[in-house]
Amino acid sequence: MVEAPIPANGEIRRLTGFTVGIVADQTREEIVGLISRLGAKVVSSAPIRNRGPSVTRKLMEDSRVFVASTDPGLVISTVEDLSRWQKVADSWGIGTELRDKLEGSKVVQFPRSDRPSLPSIEALLRDGASPSGTPTGASGSPTDTSGFGVARNATLITSGEGAEILSYRLGRIGITVEALLVDQPSGHSDSFGVSRLVHGAISGQLDALVLTSPAATDSLLESARGAGFEQELTVALSQQVLCVAIGTLSAAALSELGAHVAIPERPRVAPLVRLLATQLPKYKTKTLRLSGGAIEIRGNSVLINGQLVTLPPAPMAMIRALSEVPGRVYTRRELAPHLPGADSSTHAVEMAVTRLRSLLPGVSIVQTVVKRGYRLAYDP
Repeated sequence: MVEAPIPANGEIRRLTGFTVGIVADQTREEIVGLISRLGAKVVSSAPIRNRGPSVTRKLMEDSRVFVASTDPGLVISTVEDLSRWQKVADSWGIGTELRDKLEGSKVVQFPRSDRPSLPSIEALLRDGASPSGTPTGASGSPTDTSGFGVARNATLITSGEGAEILSYRLGRIGITVEALLVDQPSGHSDSFGVSRLVHGAISGQLDALVLTSPAATDSLLESARGAGFEQELTVALSQQVLCVAIGTLSAAALSELGAHVAIPERPRVAPLVRLLATQLPKYKTKTLRLSGGAIEIRGNSVLINGQLVTLPPAPMAMIRALSEVPGRVYTRRELAPHLPGADSSTHAVEMAVTRLRSLLPGVSIVQTVVKRGYRLAYDP
């Protein structure tokens, strides 16, 4: 048991008691720091660099569609990501076709370290100039961009977190973006960490999940698919875990599966954290008046008598189940399926209730109804 007393002013931090999972790359340290300062316990992971067969297959299919399109197209990418796309296209046997397509397309490239501003993007599309002022084609050499005008659709070749802000800025000038995700082989990759977040979401150990790039979302889904838990993850993100993505590109794959994903107004870290801080307490807090006083269930913790008590999974599962209809009597068999782990016997229910009572001494929270089951000591 971990207890955190309320500060002297009688307030707790906005996310105290909640556990938040994060998949992030360049912004990982910043986001972890901001959310931790709001009081949450944070479990974070870098995305998986090599995203697995299903993501690679989707890139290949999307690339074939791009090559076959008759639209001359607008392609936006970093120099590194565009080169990486061409290399994987060679391995699929469509490298020549892709280069021919790019030769007939308007291609805008910029260094990975540069995230063009909205005025510079407008200049790129109007004048065909790179951020440094030099028009660039597929190979990085000057190219003729006359006759293209300002396109309404763009293909964004990306591997990093900059995709969301670039897509947002393009949307501001009326351009719809389709993102093609390529692997980024350099940097830290954490397949174990992503797998742990998948398990945490499914088992209810996480209250929220934050995704900062399309790569982060793909990593999460690929890990779930590999373990055979894609459907369970989708259900968890729809029913019990608040999922917050930094932008529409990061949310797309999960939204297509039916998961509910919250998105900030702008794809920046500060609006993302504000959205989480606003929505999570609404989504995962329940206040109940019991005979011993009011309690507040906050994520995996209970706020009671001036203390925040973090409960183990089994007792937490019991208080959540009993609070679904406060005051109603639940039989042991009805409560058993709510227990985490393999043991869902009626004896395990009795042990979990006993443990819950011992962790919250001095307060009558759970009442035993003889020959029937348990109920919260509810005072409506």
